[in-house]
Amino acid sequence: MKNKFDKDGNPSIGTVVYVDSESVLAQLTTENFDSVRVGAMVGIYTHFGGVYIIGTVSKITSQFDESEDNDNVLSNQFKLNIVGTFYEKIGERNNILQRGVSIYPRLNDVVFAFSQKNLTLLMTSSSSNVSIEKQLDIGSFSINNTSRAVLDGNKFFQKHAAIVGSTGSGKSWTVATLLEKASKLNYDNIIVFDIHGEYYPLTEGKEKIADKLSLGRDSNFQLPYWLLNRSELLSMFVDHGDNDAPNQISRFTKHILDLKKQSINCFEGNDITVDSPIPFNIKTVVELLKKDDEETIQASGSGTRTKKGIWNGKLTRFISRLETKMNDARYGFMFNPKAATMETSWLLEFYSSLLSNNSEKKGIKIIDLSEVPSDILPTVTGTLARLLFDFQSWTLSSDRTPIAILADEAHLYIPQNGNSSEKQAARNFERIAKEGRKYGMSLVIVSQRPSEVNATVLSQASNFVVLRLNNESDKNRIKNLLPDNMNDALSQLPLLELGEAIIIGDSIILPNKIKIDKPTLKPDSNTIAFWDDWETKELTNDHLSRTIKNILSQSFLP
Repeated sequence: MKNKFDKDGNPSIGTVVYVDSESVLAQLTTENFDSVRVGAMVGIYTHFGGVYIIGTVSKITSQFDESEDNDNVLSNQFKLNIVGTFYEKIGERNNILQRGVSIYPRLNDVVFAFSQKNLTLLMTSSSSNVSIEKQLDIGSFSINNTSRAVLDGNKFFQKHAAIVGSTGSGKSWTVATLLEKASKLNYDNIIVFDIHGEYYPLTEGKEKIADKLSLGRDSNFQLPYWLLNRSELLSMFVDHGDNDAPNQISRFTKHILDLKKQSINCFEGNDITVDSPIPFNIKTVVELLKKDDEETIQASGSGTRTKKGIWNGKLTRFISRLETKMNDARYGFMFNPKAATMETSWLLEFYSSLLSNNSEKKGIKIIDLSEVPSDILPTVTGTLARLLFDFQSWTLSSDRTPIAILADEAHLYIPQNGNSSEKQAARNFERIAKEGRKYGMSLVIVSQRPSEVNATVLSQASNFVVLRLNNESDKNRIKNLLPDNMNDALSQLPLLELGEAIIIGDSIILPNKIKIDKPTLKPDSNTIAFWDDWETKELTNDHLSRTIKNILSQSFLP
């Protein structure tokens, strides 16, 4: 058979001397000393013919004789972590690689290094288990660059994923490659939260793979305040340390509900709640709150004497916070929306701009959030995520199409700890992380600081693309989320090259170093060449003037 496993071509490198449930210790043979290196893929011949245990070398040690001649090496040993089992044949299928192990090696079983031919066969078999229509071809294996690293596209998105790595490690490159691969599907649906506006090259030119939506002064996408639910609105305006916070919440909620109920005549549906996405005039809410805050009532026992009403003076600080946000030009996309958005019928346009994937609209939507103020960023991203989840949960299962949210720089708006708006946003993402799979919703978390990302959200990820990580707390966060036998593999993280990653999870059988393919359309995230620019790039008055105008307008002017 053309692709038959060649047992005779594999050099023997040792014998098993210790076995536990996750790793094996082997005695190294002297004749093939050079064949063993950290990160190498090795196999073990089992007592079942045609069945081989697969592992990766994680440690090599030498013990020295303590006698007078202490330069004599007593033994050389190496540790390997078990990652899978290779079967020459199962039923009618040949060359099958499966994750995990059903049989364990015995003492004195032979450990071997793969010949180049057999290594290629092994890597190819890891991809051949994934049917063609499910294949996500992401790059090549570093230990055998002729073999493609193919992920199971279904499993990568079904149970959420995380792409993590220090700045300059190749995260944006990896994200762009992932989007490029997905764009080749007929009806892909991925929403990208682009915090720094770096993915715009993917939305330009004839070869573009995505449509750009922007939020800001000159936005082509709208997020009017009435789309926010009660909790999201309150997280922006209420100071829970204020003694009058309960009164403020009560009146704010009542006025919004009353105004929404006034729209019931033009709305065909069931009972209206304060969270129903029904337009209301927030300026009217302010007027009603001011009336409450200034109201006086007749004092008992006197026909002319008055006293403060029940809400008098208790809403002043709340009104001030509300008006400050409403009058800030940076929040215009939310509090001064276009007139066309103030109709319930506009929801069709809103969801169409996010989710349509046809001949006119790309399935990948990149939402440029670079002009959104940082203090409102968690509210914006959390609200968008919640609105997408609401859409999926209210869609008939027969009509439902999967949606993935790619949350770039997730630590900025889904933090482990935060203020009220950040906590509210985190709750929205937590719900998707825990329940999204049932409704065809997936999260892809992208961060350079995984230790700062909400633990609940990150813990739900079943696939990890781990690029170079230098910070110990970041490495420890990832290690704590993975099986113990993967920890040794992650010790290589500081040594990974640009665009090189260790991929671990349900979508790949063999966790190993992978060189991610370069994207055709590269994001605008290249590290600035300080030394070169200091030599060649002059900062002129024109540059200064243009930047000052941007600062004054709080937007990027043409």
